[in-house]
Amino acid sequence: AVHEANGSVFAHIYAEGYPRESSRKQTQEQILDVDYELAYYRRNSDPRFYKGVEYADVIEALTRRRAADLFAANGVKPENLYVNVQPLSGGPANSEVYTALLQPGDTIMGLKLSDGGHLSHGAPVNRSGKIYRSVSYIVDPKMEALNYEAIEALALKEKPAIIVAGFSAYPLIIDWQRFRDIADKVGALMLADISHISGLVAAGVHPSPIGIADVVMTTTHKSLCGPRGAMIMTHKRVIGRKIDSAVFPGEQGGPHINTMAALAVALKLAATDQFRDLQFRIAHNAKRLAQRLADNGLRVAFGGSENHLLLVDCKSIRVDGVPLTGDMVSRILDVANIVLNRNNIPGDRSALNPFGVRIGTVWASQRGFGDAEIDKLGDAIATIFKGCTPFYYRGSKGKLFRAKVSATALAEARTAVAELVGAAIETTTDTAISIRGAKAARFLHAALTNNVLAMVQGDVAHTHVFGFGVDSNAVVEKRAGDYVVYFNTSAEATAAAQWFADLSDGYVDFGNLHGKLPGPVVVKTISANAPATAQGDAIASDKPFFVGMENVPGGDALPAFTWQAPVSTGMKTTALHARHIELGAKMVDFGGYDMPVWYSGVSEEHAAVRETAGLFDVSHMGVFEASGAHAVEFLATVTANDPY
Repeated sequence: AVHEANGSVFAHIYAEGYPRESSRKQTQEQILDVDYELAYYRRNSDPRFYKGVEYADVIEALTRRRAADLFAANGVKPENLYVNVQPLSGGPANSEVYTALLQPGDTIMGLKLSDGGHLSHGAPVNRSGKIYRSVSYIVDPKMEALNYEAIEALALKEKPAIIVAGFSAYPLIIDWQRFRDIADKVGALMLADISHISGLVAAGVHPSPIGIADVVMTTTHKSLCGPRGAMIMTHKRVIGRKIDSAVFPGEQGGPHINTMAALAVALKLAATDQFRDLQFRIAHNAKRLAQRLADNGLRVAFGGSENHLLLVDCKSIRVDGVPLTGDMVSRILDVANIVLNRNNIPGDRSALNPFGVRIGTVWASQRGFGDAEIDKLGDAIATIFKGCTPFYYRGSKGKLFRAKVSATALAEARTAVAELVGAAIETTTDTAISIRGAKAARFLHAALTNNVLAMVQGDVAHTHVFGFGVDSNAVVEKRAGDYVVYFNTSAEATAAAQWFADLSDGYVDFGNLHGKLPGPVVVKTISANAPATAQGDAIASDKPFFVGMENVPGGDALPAFTWQAPVSTGMKTTALHARHIELGAKMVDFGGYDMPVWYSGVSEEHAAVRETAGLFDVSHMGVFEASGAHAVEFLATVTANDPY
């Protein structure tokens, strides 16, 4: 119903401005007396800048009232809760609060982004941290919780104009009154951002900040289960009017009436017992999922969950001292059909390289997941975690953390997900696979056993596929726009297609932890008959590498390589050595060569290089030369860059 309203013709209505102010005092029943509302509109019009918006007035007034009825709490009556439902999303809504209540240069005090705050809470890269002065409080790394005494001390020192409470990645209950007390001590306004927990607040699962905070902002598409949008609420009339002016005409133009219509539906649903039961299930499922992951040996940050989300410490998995990162495990879980996001946890140093992941239970709970399903989901997530092998490359700026996952763990997790959502494992009657892409030839040259790079259009060759769930003879054909690999059975084609797709994705461990096949490529099963004849041997014995080559018996191994250090014959010299001496150079040992470091002096030559140019004798250097039919393939295998 929410989606239907969001896609309605209200998307085409332009309605700058607001309904009449008196509609805030109307009940839902009065607003829904549409015949009277239309008669009132025809006689009195409304404050909007456009006409023909009488139905938009009804929609917006109804949405505001339903929000007020749902969120009124702590002694605040619905008719005294001023609601603006026009903000496009959470970031703009917070900006509109600042526009209404602050002056450029005023101090915003919010939770540090890397500790679970939001960009719009004063992050330096956001306008909230550019237009305003930003001061951040943190999560106590030892407590893994907010330290309200430390927050108060910071507020007393910095004297912020506004304190933002409410977060993007904090799984514990928030003490709104404690924030109110801190704000009052320093004369600050208080903004409660309940974007993530508004559904829980509406259902009474989490305490409400209404009547405590000066302003409450929430997005409408998270635990509230509505369309993408936001609302701003206040129990203070003066602030309410400032908010309205800041939203329009301050920062926005015409509102999205279709979003309001969808939100009106969502708010009606949120007032039901079914919605309240859902919110309690969401919180219960988050707590249970946290415990299930802990039972599987993963450390859950903050000690668990008291709302709808939890954070897992990916450093729970280490191999040879190398930790798993949030970025890598979130990518791998994504290809296993489990969606979550990388996220900082207390102790992380950079938001760009977090060692945690954030998991929410709203979607799973909407699917009806109970204890058994949550346990199975937790086991699937843990299977991926424990199936990962983290490693790193050395980059120009330090370690580049990566990870591979075992094909067995990936398959087990995918099967569990399919069972959880009631989806059948994909099968096909097709016996052929099409592979295309700019790097398809090189991809297949590594994935198949024959010499794919030697094939020309129209060639058909014998080959073999080694991989997870597949050990099959096949035939490969090079066509104008793709390659086609033919199998004897559809089961072989299905298994091979998944294996090729996993190799293209680049996360599956195929026996070479640091290696990755060229790609990406498009892999599709197709219905096609294999050509009658094929040429060549299935296995090209002279290939430097192919996936599964350890399964093919070879000849005698080469003798083990042993490094023999050369016998020193004294200091080596370059072709220019005599000239260096003639010019009076100061000579030093440089890697076994007698080399010059300066002629006239360090300072003088440093200035010369800066202002004109400098020369370096490179005649002591050499090169490695690789030649032969498979030289480029060899270098692609043993080096980290791409020599093609």
